Amino acid sequence: MLQKIITNILTAVYQYFWVSMLFAFILMTCYLFVYEKNSSGQGVMKTLRLWLSHFKRSFDFRLLFFLVFYGALISFRTLLGRGFFANPLQSVTGGWQLYIFDASGKNIVSTDGFENILLFIPFSFLLLWLLNTKQNRKSIAGSFFVSCRAVLIFSLIIEFSQMFFCLGTFQFADIVYNTSGGIIGGLIYLMCYGIVRAIKKNRH
Repeated sequence: MLQKIITNILTAVYQYFWVSMLFAFILMTCYLFVYEKNSSGQGVMKTLRLWLSHFKRSFDFRLLFFLVFYGALISFRTLLGRGFFANPLQSVTGGWQLYIFDASGKNIVSTDGFENILLFIPFSFLLLWLLNTKQNRKSIAGSFFVSCRAVLIFSLIIEFSQMFFCLGTFQFADIVYNTSGGIIGGLIYLMCYGIVRAIKKNRH
């Protein structure tokens, strides 16, 4: 089962890697147009040099880029990677079962829930990391709840998009799995944050 989960996740990352990278690059270029009005938008080469300069010297810019990139990976995986469903509400309360029947009628383990959880762990980790680097941030606990709320909203957007565009099925289970992954990712960051702070404190 673990091998199947890892294979499915790596396949999804491989399929949408370059389109997600391009999307993140374009979006971060727009970000520069907003915050660097006097330097950007004056030719392709100058904008590209400005982009690379920001990427090299700004940790926040790099972190935001990777967050956008990974968010795009999730979006393409959960939307473009789904087939057309004439009735996206046919299984609203489904998705909780651990075992399902495949096309041949064989009882197999369903890995969808585990995959959704694992997909959202890095997203919330990066999001909380970004929130915690801002100088005007709230407490780390406040940032944690903000990241959890953002993951919930992101998950709702994905599910309602699936329903609206008939790409996949709307399921409450997916929202719970995605949000659970976000909470786990946030908790992992909090643990790493506490370890780093303890190490720095011991050094002083």
